[in-house]
Amino acid sequence: MTAPRRLLDRVRVRVMDGLVLLLLTACVFLYLKPTVFVPAPRSFDAKAWLADGSGCSFFSDHPRQQMAEDLMRLLADHSPPPGMKDIEALLGPADDAHGPLWRYRAGTSTLDCLTFDIAFDGTGRYVSARLVQH
Repeated sequence: MTAPRRLLDRVRVRVMDGLVLLLLTACVFLYLKPTVFVPAPRSFDAKAWLADGSGCSFFSDHPRQQMAEDLMRLLADHSPPPGMKDIEALLGPADDAHGPLWRYRAGTSTLDCLTFDIAFDGTGRYVSARLVQH
């Protein structure tokens, strides 16, 4: 075997080692992200909600995702149930609205986008809210 051929074989082995290491690192990151990198819950803050433009970015602390649990509790405890206009005044216009279902971008989970979904009844009153992984 010639010297250039041996050098080429060594380079090929090193490249393959690097690719395997990169793949293993990515797998560990994706495994840990849902448990280690989950944003801590925080109280609902309308100004922070409206200011969050991160959408589905992996490079954000996702304030909407952090506030989702508290917001669900606030909406469920509100009496009478808030209407569509009340929700829009509080959260701004929905990122995606299909009749009685409004969606607000709320961050990421592993490799998927999250939305904060709000359902309304036939009279336009709040029925339920949930964080949905897409």
